[in-house]
Amino acid sequence: MNEKYLALEQEEEALNENTHPERLDELADVPHLAALVAENVNTSPETFTKLAINKNEDILKAIVRNPSTPTEILIELGSLYPQQLVKNPIVDLWLLEDNNPFLYENTFKKKLACNRTTPVKLLKILARDSDSNVRLEVVKNPNIPVSLLEILARDSDSNVRLEVVKNPNIPVSLLEILAYDYDPLVCDTTSIYFVYRVLTDDNTPVSLLQKSVNQLKHNKGFLSLL
Repeated sequence: MNEKYLALEQEEEALNENTHPERLDELADVPHLAALVAENVNTSPETFTKLAINKNEDILKAIVRNPSTPTEILIELGSLYPQQLVKNPIVDLWLLEDNNPFLYENTFKKKLACNRTTPVKLLKILARDSDSNVRLEVVKNPNIPVSLLEILARDSDSNVRLEVVKNPNIPVSLLEILAYDYDPLVCDTTSIYFVYRVLTDDNTPVSLLQKSVNQLKHNKGFLSLL
């Protein structure tokens, strides 16, 4: 049989969702077909386990995108490839289930939260997590949008609010609000950041400069640091 024809036939087998799992397992051992098998929803858990130890990123990313991938493998690889994980339709189903990795896999959630490539869609989910340590990692993520900073600025945990203050993307308007936080440390730290931002910005309007002076007068804790 012509080698090119055989190769094409094998590729079609690897992609075909009707191909038997045992045959897909055989095709997974062929290097140039492994990524195709990893994309096939009919691939067996055993084959996914075998493929998951591969170091080829194309294969690993295909595994993360596949809704048939066993949950334990998705948890292991998903935090490494969050952009692929968000494409997996199983994530939306997870949110509807009681047995949801976003509810009990804290290590997985923290890794996702601090990954610079994690899409905003997943950061929004993690920003609502019951574990304040996960929310803390979300605030530290350099790609967090201002809309999430605004939500987490009202967090019940003062450590999360404090981290919001330290985020370089925080708008001055949000610093103004947090400068009156009921937690002394958050309040004092915000004053420092607020005054620094105002005084170092050449475009700061006079009205905002006056607000910074008023903030100094208001915050005795900050004045004691001078």
